[in-house]
Amino acid sequence: MHVYILCAGVLGVLFLSGCGKLDLAGYERQQRGQVEFSQAVSAEQNGDLDEAIRLYKQVMIDEPKAYSAHFMLATLLHDHAEDYIGAIYHYRRYIELEPKSDKRELAEKRISIAEHLLAPKILKKVSDTHTGISQAHLLKETARLNRIITTLEGEKAVLNEQVQK
Repeated sequence: MHVYILCAGVLGVLFLSGCGKLDLAGYERQQRGQVEFSQAVSAEQNGDLDEAIRLYKQVMIDEPKAYSAHFMLATLLHDHAEDYIGAIYHYRRYIELEPKSDKRELAEKRISIAEHLLAPKILKKVSDTHTGISQAHLLKETARLNRIITTLEGEKAVLNEQVQK
């Protein structure tokens, strides 16, 4: 008898713990039903990608766990804005929020692509910075050498006058 009561209690707890929770598909439908999310999708479909980005960000402010918005935003940042750092962040956040998603593999591949696209941009910035430092150094060195030349030319002129006397 105690076993039946214990089993019934465990089943009751399991049942109640599931109440009020949405399944994955239901939660995604709820996210996509938000006004800002619908507006973002509409803006994206109409080609207003900057507005779509803004609206997806607003969705995440209102609902930080809106994993669908993270994926959609990551895709726009990646493909449209070429903001690979932002895209990588939002793909990773999507995977973190929904690790069992059927889009996980796609998100991981897009992270890899974004990382490969980001590397040359970083190298260019480092190169530009290095070049900028080198140019500044060269300008200072040129000015220093010009001062030395001017001084030496003045000394040479003085010596030439003394020799001619």
